[in-house]
Amino acid sequence: MHSMLGLAATHLSAITNVDYSEAALSHRLRAIQGFNKALSKKPEKEPDGDALLATMYSLTFQSAFMSNSLMEFLVMVRGCVMLSGQLLGQSSIAFFVIDWYSHLRYMEPRLDNLPFVDVSLAEGAEISL
Repeated sequence: MHSMLGLAATHLSAITNVDYSEAALSHRLRAIQGFNKALSKKPEKEPDGDALLATMYSLTFQSAFMSNSLMEFLVMVRGCVMLSGQLLGQSSIAFFVIDWYSHLRYMEPRLDNLPFVDVSLAEGAEISL
């Protein structure tokens, strides 16, 4: 719950003129503390794994809204991958686990017959990154 409240507060700060950053960080801290406590024991039922994943995704999306948080966002994305892999290995502990190939299976048919991309634009994007 704290991860969702933190995400909501961060989002409201981004789209309104009201600063909810103190509440957002307070909820984020409580979410991370609870998440760490939950990780210290093995999830036993499907809702446990789903709650872990929901918390991880909420914290990840919140970091995307926070300023100067690219590194934290990348660390959180890595955490999502690691947690999904761990839960996948425990089969049927989480309903929403995304395996390594589910994104590819979803996207592959959508990548057929794409329009031509100007190579110079792609090279310019690569240089800017």
